[in-house]
Amino acid sequence: MTLYEYLARNQVTKTQFAKDIDISQSALYKYINFERDPILEIAIKIHKASKGKIGYEDMVGSLQDADIEEDLDDLL
Repeated sequence: MTLYEYLARNQVTKTQFAKDIDISQSALYKYINFERDPILEIAIKIHKASKGKIGYEDMVGSLQDADIEEDLDDLL
């Protein structure tokens, strides 16, 4: 599930989600629109805040490094 889908389905505002994970609204918009891939620390915050519904592969335009997903799983 993408970040956009999660926010819409769960009726969470972009403002509130950005506050919940301690990032700026402009950064959140860039993640939603795939203009920027989140660093691992932010990806973990997004994953946890969504109760696991948003995976790293849902946050990046294309998963280029399979080790990143393993690292994310190890940290959760």
